Amino acid sequence: AAVWIGYDTVMSLGPHETSSHLAAPVWVKFMQKALEGTPIEDFPVPENVIQVPVDHQTGLPTSPDSKNAILEYFIKGTEPTQLQASQKPAASGQ
Repeated sequence: AAVWIGYDTVMSLGPHETSSHLAAPVWVKFMQKALEGTPIEDFPVPENVIQVPVDHQTGLPTSPDSKNAILEYFIKGTEPTQLQASQKPAASGQ
């Protein structure tokens, strides 16, 4: 199933509207009805998938305590490894 809101020709939905903003409530209402009575199931995370705290603005790994940290999922070996500039060890000056 899918929800699409827009025109068949290039035309603005309005200065402050986006198709996702308009479609999301339709999708939620549809899915609530479609899944009514269905038990909630947790999605099992595959063994080769890991969580990495990244800065939501840069996508670079960061401390989980950072105010910009969000958890993202990656297939092991594909996660970003470059540290934020603020987390790199200071140069020794030698």
